[in-house]
Amino acid sequence: MTGNKIVKFLPQVITVLAGSISLILHTLFIKVELIPFVQVIASGCVVMILPKLEFMAEKNSLWFLNLVYAFFIVLAVDLGSVLGFYDLFLWRDTVMHGAFGFICSVSIYILFLKDSYDLKNRSRLLLIFLATMGCGSLWEIFEFSVDNILGMDTQRVGESIALGKTPVYDTMVDIIITIAGFIVFVLIYSLYKRKLKK
Repeated sequence: MTGNKIVKFLPQVITVLAGSISLILHTLFIKVELIPFVQVIASGCVVMILPKLEFMAEKNSLWFLNLVYAFFIVLAVDLGSVLGFYDLFLWRDTVMHGAFGFICSVSIYILFLKDSYDLKNRSRLLLIFLATMGCGSLWEIFEFSVDNILGMDTQRVGESIALGKTPVYDTMVDIIITIAGFIVFVLIYSLYKRKLKK
């Protein structure tokens, strides 16, 4: 296998290795249950599918994007959900939602605006913002569905009530932090454009 092929498949290798290790550790030291296996397999599909969308972006940027997804999956799913880091470090959920907002904004920019990289037109920024918020909303709907179907509490309703906060507190914080991730994307993009002008 050549160096280029190894690099191309690096995101998949990272995701499979990290997912396998986290599942083994979860099974040995936490509990034998089905949900972590579903989480790891479902999230792993993301880095398997993206390379098939090469027509949507330049191959180099797509590979980099897939690598970012792989690391995000390791942090959010393997460490966060499967190994329980969300319960150990309560701030992690907020940080990961901010990262989600940023990564989602970058993804939309790379995948759908490849022929119009200049975001001077505010309608393009609005498109990225609305698409990022749409993805954030879909994630919250997914969490709500999982909680109701499987009897879990991924939206931390019980935790919010115990702290004397509204039951929708965690969901609203997640949505606001997703917006913060978008704002970070805009700031970095603005600094990048300024640097290019100099």
